[in-house]
Amino acid sequence: MKEGKREHTVLVLTVTVLFNMLIIMLSGISALGRTELDKGWRVIFHQRTYNDVDLNSFRLPYKVSRGDRVILEREIPVDIGSDKALAFRTSLSNVTVYINRRVSYMYMNNIAAGEKTPGSGMNAVVLPDNARGGECQVIITAGNDHAFNRLPAFYIVDAWNGSAIQLNISPAVSLIGFFLTSLGVIVLCLSFVMIFFGIAAPERVFVTGLMSFLIGIWSLYSSNVFELFSSDFTMNTRIGILCLYASVIPFDSLIVMVRGARRRKRWLLAVGIMAPIVFIIVAAVLDIRGKIFVSGLYWLNMLVSAISIIITISSTGKKYERKNNRVFSLGIDVMTAGIIIDIIRYLIVNSIRIRLSGLERSLIPFFALAYVIIILYSYMVDIGELYLEQSGDAILKELAYTDPLTGLLNRASYNLSVKNLTGGKRVYTMISLDVNGLKIVNDTMGHEAGDMLIKDSASVLSAIFKETDKVIRMGGDEFLVISEKKSRGRLASKLRRMEKLLTIRSRKRPYDISISYGIASSDEDLTSSADNVYRLADQRMYEMKKQMKKERGSL
Repeated sequence: MKEGKREHTVLVLTVTVLFNMLIIMLSGISALGRTELDKGWRVIFHQRTYNDVDLNSFRLPYKVSRGDRVILEREIPVDIGSDKALAFRTSLSNVTVYINRRVSYMYMNNIAAGEKTPGSGMNAVVLPDNARGGECQVIITAGNDHAFNRLPAFYIVDAWNGSAIQLNISPAVSLIGFFLTSLGVIVLCLSFVMIFFGIAAPERVFVTGLMSFLIGIWSLYSSNVFELFSSDFTMNTRIGILCLYASVIPFDSLIVMVRGARRRKRWLLAVGIMAPIVFIIVAAVLDIRGKIFVSGLYWLNMLVSAISIIITISSTGKKYERKNNRVFSLGIDVMTAGIIIDIIRYLIVNSIRIRLSGLERSLIPFFALAYVIIILYSYMVDIGELYLEQSGDAILKELAYTDPLTGLLNRASYNLSVKNLTGGKRVYTMISLDVNGLKIVNDTMGHEAGDMLIKDSASVLSAIFKETDKVIRMGGDEFLVISEKKSRGRLASKLRRMEKLLTIRSRKRPYDISISYGIASSDEDLTSSADNVYRLADQRMYEMKKQMKKERGSL
């Protein structure tokens, strides 16, 4: 890796790590008002009672089936203060909470035949004034087979601020979710602006923004922020999970855009890209028909996503059309590693069936944040390099077709113009012009004065013709005007204005400025080439020059 590429990589990784550290630090500050309530519970499950349970280390002895109930009981601490709430997240379960043997909270407490599956979400129970030191009983009823395999974490949070109940439980993921969602919306809008103005590679910006938005929505769901806007856990779960399932599609698309498809493996690439699309369609159909709830396919989605990414990467090459695509590839590697690590985390947590505080939350939002930062940074660097190259090409092109002395078009530009005119049916006119007296000025006043005479002549021609016609310096004291306007009267008027402006300019110089010219049009001979039209105009210019010499001689 070259030094410049290494510096780019180190810089973007440093920014990513610092940003994640900032998120974690802010989340720590926002969680200061949260108190964990995990010890001292009585757990009743399958007619067995477990006393003085620490929910962090308690392992359910049996797999949960639909309709199974777990009852948790304990006393509310007397020192919790006032205006507090009991918060805990449940998965696909009905919930009933009793405080001092009175119902304080219910969520879909009945499981009837055909009733919709309860979703996953944060339950917030505002504690009454007499709750301190009182008895708390929480009944969790599984709404689906394997609805959960470990007991939830309980927290005491401030009840006076409704948003604190949700945001204080998983503040880091909440902040990342807000950031990714808002950034995704901005980037998606930016991609449409880029399409409208024809800016390079808007499709990469679009898929990056789409993935950022989808992961952001899922992060907001998994961090319980959805409950700020909707209390329908089932719908919240459906939206959040489907967004996660769909996020692999733009990710696969970016892999193909950056690395390029291998011709011999295009069929395999099609399988890799279509696999998550087919999976989402099947999952949605099964959910609509009530066969299975979408979250029940979470583990299968992770497997399909991993296989899809592996197939897509193996079916693409390392095209690297631009040098900075290597940093794009770094972002892809980071996100791929994040998905694999999260699969391992999920398998560990679900096989152990106890709460591991450091592994409870998905790591995908953190890796997605790193991925988006890397991709957007790389894209900005890439666009910057592209426009620098285009600017350099524009400068070189301008130098190639511009006369350095006068700033007009040069002979190379004439050759290009002739190619464009050849074979067409457009009518055009050429005016061949020659500056009079250049040799005399060079011999008597020096070549600097001669160059000034050429510049003065070019300045007048530019002022008269340049806005509507091409003005070319053919070399030495010879100029050419190419006009595709049909009005010959317009050209005659311009030539009269040219002669007047030359007379005015001559009054300010130690030499006279005059120009001989000849005019020829392509419609004089439809079989003539552009070069023939130019030669005819040049011939008429020399005839005018001879006539002017005769008139000066007679005087």
